[in-house]
Amino acid sequence: MCLYSCQNNSKHIYPSPDVDNITYFEDMQMPEVENYKLQQLPTPEDNPNGEYFVYADTVLIVVNFMGNPEHDVFTCYNLNTLDSIAGIIKIEDDSDEMIGDMPKYRNGNLDVHNVTCNTIYSLCIDSILEKKDKYEPYITQIDDRICDFVFKGDTVIVSNDSYVNGFGVSPEVPNFISLSRETGQSFNKIVANQECFPGSASLRSFFYNTKLDQYFEIWVSFPVINIYDKNFELIKQYKYRNHEDITFEPTGEWNTLMPKDYNFVYYFEYACQTEKYFYVIANNIPTYGLSEGEDFTKQEIWCFDYDNNLKRRIRIKNHEFNDFLLSVNEQTGNIYLCSITSEGETSLYKLIKE
Repeated sequence: MCLYSCQNNSKHIYPSPDVDNITYFEDMQMPEVENYKLQQLPTPEDNPNGEYFVYADTVLIVVNFMGNPEHDVFTCYNLNTLDSIAGIIKIEDDSDEMIGDMPKYRNGNLDVHNVTCNTIYSLCIDSILEKKDKYEPYITQIDDRICDFVFKGDTVIVSNDSYVNGFGVSPEVPNFISLSRETGQSFNKIVANQECFPGSASLRSFFYNTKLDQYFEIWVSFPVINIYDKNFELIKQYKYRNHEDITFEPTGEWNTLMPKDYNFVYYFEYACQTEKYFYVIANNIPTYGLSEGEDFTKQEIWCFDYDNNLKRRIRIKNHEFNDFLLSVNEQTGNIYLCSITSEGETSLYKLIKE
């Protein structure tokens, strides 16, 4: 009981990095906001309510994330004519049951975590278009519960879903695990010396920075972004200063620690990764949590370059949704957005700069 009480009164399990390595959002000189509006694009009538990704301004990829057995898991269409151009892309025999984490768009690939079958794979869009029905993705079977993953050569780096529970972490539990891409076998488990927060570890995503050989991690339900070196030493952190004064208290059936007097909110969400930027959806609220009656009035798309600097801020005029996916063509600068309602209805838009 004494240990339980101590955990409930503790805000941080691991320390933050040195003060010199912390950048507070309140102190940053933010880039000027780029204002965009939405232009809705047509989608295939025979395959509605999928997750939409646009590749090279010409290919529409529809992901059947609802697991509807009438449709294939992945189908490619001509964006302009909506004709099917890549045939049927099968993943597994039970592909109609693949309901899990949203695919992540990374440098011309769709990284997918099949929660039902506990497999991960990366779909190369160029190879899909070239081989069509004969395309077979490289599938890695895994044993660990994960919340996100990135490929690094022959290695898969996964973030461990069991790392955080409602009351913090155990020092011996790894938050990152290295797996063999070929076998899925774990060969290195890493407990990073990072600041940690109560809540679910499944609400975090990360990117691999190929330029600096670093990892860029966002915590969804806490206003923090962590930068790790190749050995997962925490070397930089972005966060809001005023979240440090929040008091946590046990709530719910499992007495999970949550911020007192605030509602549960998302601060940062994965958007996409290109050769130039990490795109992050930032619910840019300058307080730790939402009080009763507040809403996401300052939601923006933040673009960090591979030197970990915030370079762009994109705001969408008069949008009425909170959940969306991004596809970006850095060659043309075109940005596409797939909105998702709580009822599972989706729409595809192109962002038009005002």
